[in-house]
Amino acid sequence: MKVLYLLTDFFHPGGAQTDIIELTGLLAPEGVETHVAAPWGNRVEILARAGAHFHAMADPTNGHAGMLRYLLGAAKAARKIRPDILAPQSVRTTFLAYWIRRLAGLDCPIVTTIHNLHDPSSAPRAASVLSRYADALCFENEYERNMVGLTDLSGGGPVKLIRSGIDLEKFSPLPWERLGDWSDEPVLGCVARLNPEKNHSELLNAWALHKRSGGVGRLVLVGDGPERDDVEALIATLVIGDSVELAGDRGDVPELLPRFDLFALSSSRESYPLSGREAMAAGVPVVLPDIGGCGEVVGDEGGGRLYSAGDIHHLADVIGEMLPRTKEAEERRLQARARACRHFDRQRWGGQLLAFYRGAIESRHPTCDAPFRASRQSSQSDSYYCN
Repeated sequence: MKVLYLLTDFFHPGGAQTDIIELTGLLAPEGVETHVAAPWGNRVEILARAGAHFHAMADPTNGHAGMLRYLLGAAKAARKIRPDILAPQSVRTTFLAYWIRRLAGLDCPIVTTIHNLHDPSSAPRAASVLSRYADALCFENEYERNMVGLTDLSGGGPVKLIRSGIDLEKFSPLPWERLGDWSDEPVLGCVARLNPEKNHSELLNAWALHKRSGGVGRLVLVGDGPERDDVEALIATLVIGDSVELAGDRGDVPELLPRFDLFALSSSRESYPLSGREAMAAGVPVVLPDIGGCGEVVGDEGGGRLYSAGDIHHLADVIGEMLPRTKEAEERRLQARARACRHFDRQRWGGQLLAFYRGAIESRHPTCDAPFRASRQSSQSDSYYCN
């Protein structure tokens, strides 16, 4: 099976990009050949190492001319690849996929996965485009599925919830007794690009309140981006530089995450935050704003908390309660890892998505007898290390 993923975002760090990299290695043993059409980005080399074929596209956000160049370039790539699945990763690329298929002379299904649909006002338009141009549609969280409100497509195609997964072995926990080896005081971590929507100012202001009230610990911000100068200026203004570390972009996030005592995001918009799920897989409790699909990450099993978005006092209170190294904090680490094992396993994700792809092909071509191997399902366990 050949799958051509379509993205209009640059192939930089992001949820859709990470998912495609993970799926490349996950589905290759099942006979799936991965192709990606997207503007060039700094994660292309990682994608290539995973075994995918990258096809560099023009930036479609650069006006109508950029959109046309992307469309023609993707159609040319699709004509050469002859994919079994066109897999757009957004509403926009679903519309483009329809024309790519026509220009390339293909008859493969368009199977869309939705990532990061934040604006409820755009939901009616999104529903119209997806219903008309997708042959099958999957959402990775209930928040976006409910916001769009589709139960089936105009052509009768299915709409399904398939939660993206985490490599539970890659993000393995650090034993509780080893936390002190890295830091003798508790560490609050945040892994997020320094972009406006990640809203680091809210976290920094809450951290300042926490420290002024006598709170313990230090804050480590992992990531870089256009807001770095503003973040540095705010740290200086709040006079919290002695307890905040800007770690920049890191290639060792799976090793770094388990060393945090607590993980927090203060984003102004989120759908189903990948970094929060990775933190829980690493056995780190999370604090997330009560927006988007964050509640689906946290759950009600004790491994995390939601705070009222925009309320720095509430965020500071939650940090003050959850950060100290207490017996309750140790239990929360166990609960975070257990939730990740139950809900974020990538083997289950890969199996469900492969079955969805196969079903879309068989629905469009009922007599197709291509030899796809059955997807493998991993055994599940609620133990701390998922053994």
